[in-house]
Amino acid sequence: MGQLSFPYERGFSAEYRSLVSPRLAMRDVFRLETVARTGRDAADLRKFGDGDALCQIKVYGACERGLDELMPLLQNLGLRVRDQIQFKITLEGAHFFIRVFSIEPMVDGADLLPAKKPLLSALDALLSGQAENDALNGLIVLTGLHWRDIDLLRAYRNYYLQLAAVLDPTGFTRRCSVIPPSPGYSIAISRSDSNRTDVRATPRNVKSKL
Repeated sequence: MGQLSFPYERGFSAEYRSLVSPRLAMRDVFRLETVARTGRDAADLRKFGDGDALCQIKVYGACERGLDELMPLLQNLGLRVRDQIQFKITLEGAHFFIRVFSIEPMVDGADLLPAKKPLLSALDALLSGQAENDALNGLIVLTGLHWRDIDLLRAYRNYYLQLAAVLDPTGFTRRCSVIPPSPGYSIAISRSDSNRTDVRATPRNVKSKL
């Protein structure tokens, strides 16, 4: 990585030192360095230990994010928060924040570690405003889909709802479940022909064709 931007160890509080092992502190330093160099938030996911169902998600940033902002993101990713703590680090006038969440999947039997890469990618996209925050993001844990695949599925859903609004003015169809219960349906949709017309543009043409 080369020379670090700050002497991070000077900013760690007594509380942080008492709760975080040196090995995990070094892991935090790497993420904080990413924040310092890019100006973007960063995230990390790890399991507490063998046989422990709980995992830990950390959100790193140069700006403090409230629980009212972060909790909906995690809940829509299908994560149940059991506990949380925040550490503030001040170094040479610069402020960094580490928000630590103890989490578990809302769905019994789901395993977060196989979905670690797409889950962190989705959280990064949510924190940067690239992805939409809604319950469809919960499919990432269940299926391992990338958030861009979920975005495609969301476009299909929105197209369906707009089409239903035209064909079913009573709203009965819209009140029915939009997403099938099986994650397999979502995977099949996401793997549809890549040359298919962009569905996000299709709804604008619905009324003109009916």
